[in-house]
Amino acid sequence: MRSNGTTLTFRSRVDWWLAALIFGALGHTAWRVGTAAWRRPTPDLVVAAGVAALVLALAIWIFAGTAYDVEAETLVVRSGPLRARLPIASIRRISRSSTLLAGPALSLRRLEVDHGKYDTAIVSPHDQAGFIAALVERNPTIEILP
Repeated sequence: MRSNGTTLTFRSRVDWWLAALIFGALGHTAWRVGTAAWRRPTPDLVVAAGVAALVLALAIWIFAGTAYDVEAETLVVRSGPLRARLPIASIRRISRSSTLLAGPALSLRRLEVDHGKYDTAIVSPHDQAGFIAALVERNPTIEILP
């Protein structure tokens, strides 16, 4: 957790096996396509190598930039180029989860943050207890489920 005045930043927990799987597959693909394009630079291979490099760069950005900022009235969920702003007053419930639903969570030790009428955000802060405490401090009506 990092504090910047009234904003608390919680980094995402990262499962090592998930990072190894994703970066192993993307790195292998980028290497194979890149070396093929280097040896025989056809337009198709050059474009494929560029796309593979961009996808690998996006994955690095997502892994390096996934965090959750608890501001005075807003929870900002960041994952690479994506941002979501959730009013803390709209958070109804937080529960532990290991759902495989897609979300800005780099670990299977996840939290489901129910907000609004039917919306759910899936997050995986490294310091789950501190993250929950920071949100409850700003909105004591949040229900915490096991």
